[in-house]
Amino acid sequence: MTHSVCKRCGGGFWESEKGAREEDLCDECEGKPAPNQAARRSVEVFDIPSGLGGSHTVEIVGELQGGKVRLRVWYGRATATGWEPWKDWDGYRFDADRAELKNKRTMPLFK
Repeated sequence: MTHSVCKRCGGGFWESEKGAREEDLCDECEGKPAPNQAARRSVEVFDIPSGLGGSHTVEIVGELQGGKVRLRVWYGRATATGWEPWKDWDGYRFDADRAELKNKRTMPLFK
């Protein structure tokens, strides 16, 4: 397994071998037409307890039933050339209760 970064959204994902998808797109972006807009400069994020003694910085990527949301973890840093993902958690997706989200803010993806 190889950890890759989606060339479209910047999210991290795992693939069986480097370049296996040829386009290097995550499951969320694969099969969808490319947007006609420039790369995002910032993202609306929240904090959520990680269950490991700290918190994750997350973006809401989908609305689910029963007050739940699908979240994407942002783990890395903004640089002059864009988001630099750190492989451990960046791009990880999971579902949680919206009520758990705290500290809404805008996070820059470029320095």
